[in-house]
Amino acid sequence: MKSEVLFVGQAPNRETWERALRRGRRGAARRCSKLALTGRCGRKLAELLGMDFETFLARHRRANLVDRWAGKDGKGDAFDRRLGRAKARRIERGRWRKIVLLGHQVAGCFGVRGDFLEVSASADGRLWLAFPHPSGVNRWWNEPRNRRDAARVLRGFLRLRAWRSPSR
Repeated sequence: MKSEVLFVGQAPNRETWERALRRGRRGAARRCSKLALTGRCGRKLAELLGMDFETFLARHRRANLVDRWAGKDGKGDAFDRRLGRAKARRIERGRWRKIVLLGHQVAGCFGVRGDFLEVSASADGRLWLAFPHPSGVNRWWNEPRNRRDAARVLRGFLRLRAWRSPSR
């Protein structure tokens, strides 16, 4: 059973993108949500949730804001904000009541500002969690205390009940 939560990442990482192309899955490469969080980042999220990777993939919906790997920009991956904002608007029109935003770039595309590990709510009752991007580039993850806090907040967020307006 799929949850009512959507995990939103930036774009497929190079490893995932190249794997899809090697397997001749150009269609899958264009439908990026099938590739969302299927690499290291997804494995880290599964670990934080205390589940195996296959269970995480089967249970949780995932999406990327950008459909292709854009290459490198400094230390991290490049990110196309214009495409990210357009996809964010499409996601916002969807039925998702709880959305986990992975990284500052993603949160910015949705207009969510604030610190990581903070839950915010929109006027329509949608819940947002700004979450540190679970990549190997983010040094925030080096501290054991941060990993424990992230696991606690993420598990708590998944248990939260999204408020529904009486008019819906």
